[in-house]
Amino acid sequence: MDATTIYQEKIFSKGLTGMLAIFTSVIILVWVYLVSRGILGLQSHLSWFFLILTLILVALTVNFSHLKIMLTPASITVCFGLFKHRVFWKDVENCYMDREQTFIYGGWGLRIVKVEGKWRLAYNVIEGARVVLSLRRGKFREFVFSTRKPEEVMFIVRQQIRGAKP
Repeated sequence: MDATTIYQEKIFSKGLTGMLAIFTSVIILVWVYLVSRGILGLQSHLSWFFLILTLILVALTVNFSHLKIMLTPASITVCFGLFKHRVFWKDVENCYMDREQTFIYGGWGLRIVKVEGKWRLAYNVIEGARVVLSLRRGKFREFVFSTRKPEEVMFIVRQQIRGAKP
């Protein structure tokens, strides 16, 4: 944490990582089975497909294994590996706990969904409460993210948006 960071959290997503790892393992086992039975040759196009699919799944597993949250005096940044979203405090109207059922997001990770007529961008993990930021402008009118400490995060967010009135 550097001197300008107010709050920082890193969540290892056991559930999401586990699901992706299982899916990746199944793909590898299917490929090994097909090659060992002589159904596929190592040089076949389908073998290359399995290799590329495995590499993509490993990359996704690594990318979505950790959710990082960082609050600074200027903004909040939430990221899943290479995918990062930053919201400046002047653009935040309010924050509250997400009361929606998890299934509304259609899964975990990086999600876009429409809730009560507003587009939401969600960075969520299987295990963890979610905080919603209501935004003044932008394509997404709400930004949702998982956190292990929702009360602490909301307290800091409310302090920051009081000091950043447009």
